Amino acid sequence: MQLHALLSRRRRNSSPARATSTPTKALLAKAGYPNGFEARLLASSQYSFHQNTAIAIQSELAKIGIKVKLDLPDWASRMAKATAADYDFTVLGSLGEITDADWLSNYYYGGDKLVRTNNSPYFNDPQINELLDKGRATIDKDERAKVYDAFVDRALELSPLVYFMWREQNYAVRKGVTGFTNMPGFLTFQSGLSIENTKVE
Repeated sequence: MQLHALLSRRRRNSSPARATSTPTKALLAKAGYPNGFEARLLASSQYSFHQNTAIAIQSELAKIGIKVKLDLPDWASRMAKATAADYDFTVLGSLGEITDADWLSNYYYGGDKLVRTNNSPYFNDPQINELLDKGRATIDKDERAKVYDAFVDRALELSPLVYFMWREQNYAVRKGVTGFTNMPGFLTFQSGLSIENTKVE
């Protein structure tokens, strides 16, 4: 199953919640935080798109009483802190290497298997692990779609990752350039690999 198709379908069928909405504040109160709480957000000052994302999240959560302290070290220090689980929540930004839905294992697979490059050390859900294992082992296209639809429902229920934005990547190519290929979906970030086949007349 193509991952970008799965994500696109789910984005079309969902509507984002507003941070200032009454239901959001009611949920905080129900969870025991009627006046909000404080939390530390790990990102990095080395890359503006990580820092700006953290600033935007801080601003939006302040509207419902959540006070976010930003932790913005250089990238090497950020990665060390992320590996050590030294954060309350963190900004993730990554790209794909394959378009198959099994790539989701890098974000959601828990336990002691070394398949997760972006997953939180705190997160480990047996049901999600089982669905990812089943999806990886299923060959039939329609059956795989059912497995990953069930995975998405469970992932949305638990929401260990909350998607804040989808960043676009653009390339400009002038006339006379041949061989450059813009790869599909989120593989677009890997399009630079085609430079070795690119020629300028």
